[in-house]
Amino acid sequence: DFTWWIWHWIRTAVFVGILFGIAHEFVQSAKDLQASHLSLVESEKLASLGEMAASVAHEIRNPLGTLTGSVSLLKDQRLDETERHEVIGIIEKEINRLNHIVSDTLDFAHSRTDRLHVLNLETVVRDAVKLQAPQHPGVTPEVHFHAELPLIRGDEMQLQRIVWNLFDNAAAAMTGQGCFSVSARREDERLELEFRDTWPGMAPETLAQALKPFFTTKEGGIGLGLPIVHRMVLEQGGQMAISSAPGAGTRVR
Repeated sequence: DFTWWIWHWIRTAVFVGILFGIAHEFVQSAKDLQASHLSLVESEKLASLGEMAASVAHEIRNPLGTLTGSVSLLKDQRLDETERHEVIGIIEKEINRLNHIVSDTLDFAHSRTDRLHVLNLETVVRDAVKLQAPQHPGVTPEVHFHAELPLIRGDEMQLQRIVWNLFDNAAAAMTGQGCFSVSARREDERLELEFRDTWPGMAPETLAQALKPFFTTKEGGIGLGLPIVHRMVLEQGGQMAISSAPGAGTRVR
């Protein structure tokens, strides 16, 4: 009857109204969630930027302090020629250290994917090891490549930097004495490049943070060596894995 239809349409209107209310709340919640997510991302970016700035400032402060002291010494007229040369040597060393910090920070901050070309990996690696070996006279380098490896597409400068950084890390870990070996072999459609040192290896808690920017156990290190290597590998379409154990050395593939 007429009354039933009135109640039917009232119930329908109430139901539709509830649906619209739920939909409105859902849309509003989605907007609030998106705003919260953007705010969280922005906060994380600011936190990362603050951490980076604090780490770089800390690393720069030490050589700047040394430079300030060295310049003050140079003003001392009582210094003889030998002492003056020693102070100049300290200044040059600290300037190089500052340059290294700035270069590492810029390398970590900027992505390069426009310099890939066909190259011979063995030639690049052997040349990089040959150039870096004189910096670590107590470390014996060994390079082993399987025969008939294909050419690859990569960035020659980045590949050299990868070898240099891993060589430096291995030499520092071995306190300048030991063996640093590099080998390569074909794995299906890819090449596997492996770096090994002979000791002392990393504890599990250290290994877990090895690729974290600004994490370092090396005195005077800024903690960007391995993160830079990781980024360079990814930019060239590669993958990277690290395995290590105390007393067993470290292997980077």
